[in-house]
Formats: sequence, C-alpha cells, structure tokens
Amino acid sequence: MKVLLGKRERGRVWELDVLRGIAVLAMVFDHLMFDFSTSLHPQYGMFENLGGNRFMSWLYRVGLAFEMSAFREYAHYIFVSLFLILVGISCTFSKSNGKRAFMVGYVATGIYLATALLVSLDFLDEPIVWGILQNITFNIVLYMTVEAICRNRYFMLAVGYVFIIGGIAIDWTNIQHIPPMPHGLNWWQRFCWMLKGPFANVVMGTQWYGSDYFGILPCAGMTLVGGYIGKTFYAARRSLLPKLDGRWTVPFKWVGRHALLWYAAHQPLTMLITALLGLLCGLKLAL
Repeated sequence: MKVLLGKRERGRVWELDVLRGIAVLAMVFDHLMFDFSTSLHPQYGMFENLGGNRFMSWLYRVGLAFEMSAFREYAHYIFVSLFLILVGISCTFSKSNGKRAFMVGYVATGIYLATALLVSLDFLDEPIVWGILQNITFNIVLYMTVEAICRNRYFMLAVGYVFIIGGIAIDWTNIQHIPPMPHGLNWWQRFCWMLKGPFANVVMGTQWYGSDYFGILPCAGMTLVGGYIGKTFYAARRSLLPKLDGRWTVPFKWVGRHALLWYAAHQPLTMLITALLGLLCGLKLAL
C-alpha cells in the first residue's frame, strides 16, 4: 500500500492540492447557502407551505444571512483569487497545458449547453456563457502564449499585473448587467444577439451575465501571477512544507486533485441535498 501511495504522490505538491481542495469546498458551501436562500424562499422556492416548517425556514434564513454578509463578499474574492493563482502554479508543473485547456474547455462547453437547456425549459433565467471554467480555459491558453513569447518569469508577472490593473480600472467588483435581451427570441437568436456585442463585454469583465461570470479582467492576471509564483518558488517541483503533510491533508488533497469533477457535479448535488432535506421534513415540491 505504501508503495502504491508513493507512486501516486510522486510529482505532486501536497500544499497545492490542499489549498485547491479548500477553495473547492468553500465554493460548494457558498453554492449550498445560495440554494438555501433561493430554493427555500417561502413564496418563490421549490416547496409548498415552507413557512410551516421551522427547520427549513431556519435553513432559508441562514442561507440568506450568509449570502448577504460582508464575510461572504470578501471570502468570495479571496477564494476565487486563490483558485486562479493555483491554476497558474499548476501550469508550471504541467507537461501538456494544451490538453488541460482542452479538458477544462470541454467541461465548460457542457455546462453552457446544460444551462442553456435549463433556460429553454424555464428552470433558469440565464445560461453560463463565461463562468470560471471558460475563464480558466482562456487563462491557460494565455499562459501558454506568454510563455511562448518570453519565458522570463518577470515578463509573465508584468503581463499579469496589466490584467489586474485593468480589472481595478473597470472597478470589476461593481460591474453592471448587460442590457435587457429582446423578448420573444429563441435560443439561436439569443446566442446571435449575445455575439453581436454583449458577449465581448462579458468576456472582458466590463459587464456580467448569467449566474457564474468571471471576466479576464482581472482574473487572467491572477493566473499569470500564479505562473510567476510557480516559476519562482516551485521551480524544483517539491513541497515547501514537507513536514506538515500528514493524514489530515488526505481529504483536502483528494478534493483538490478532482477539482474539475467537483465543479461539474457540485451544483446538481447541492440542489439534490436541498430537495432531499425538504422531502425528509415532509414538504411537497411546488411543481
């Protein structure tokens, strides 16, 4: 068993997997609280007569309080930045960033198609056209491009700062939603309407659209800063804190190593948890 674990551990840095796992679990918790604050709404949620159940009403209040808290707002930016920086560090380890970009982009496309289908069925207001996975796909390609132009780590850091400064300049934490979409459009007409203008703004980060949106300003800069960190502190591809690794890191490392799978599956999972809790409490779905 130790031999097998040794082979599996080879080439990995435990603290990076742990940090990635913590960021993913924070995302899952955040989305679970969001589901509590929306799906358990007394009037517009997924259940009938929710107000008569004290436990589910309490979960609704907890989720709503968390989503509206200053802690959630700041923690959101911290964990997203951490995740994007880790993407950049991982780029310095990977032997095939092109393959990584393809895999992430493939899953991102699937999520867009799934959310577009939910929109067409009136289960969702807006599809995810440029969420975190689309952003990461772009960031990995950008890393490869910068690396091809100049392999100097300080050049990569400088380019990263340009994107971050761009995000600060557009005040990326206070961007506005795209203009209202014309009524009566089918899914293809909506797609074409987006491509004619708003899509570029959403990609850049000057406007937002959908339940998940991360523009390249400043997010791409975070990944390039991560590339600099990887080249500077992990050039030997070894842990900086080997003595702190232990059994306590195992669950976090497992989550971190399967981050893409967790992202793809966690939203249906949190909705399922919310639905099961309601059903176990004797509530009826509002169909």
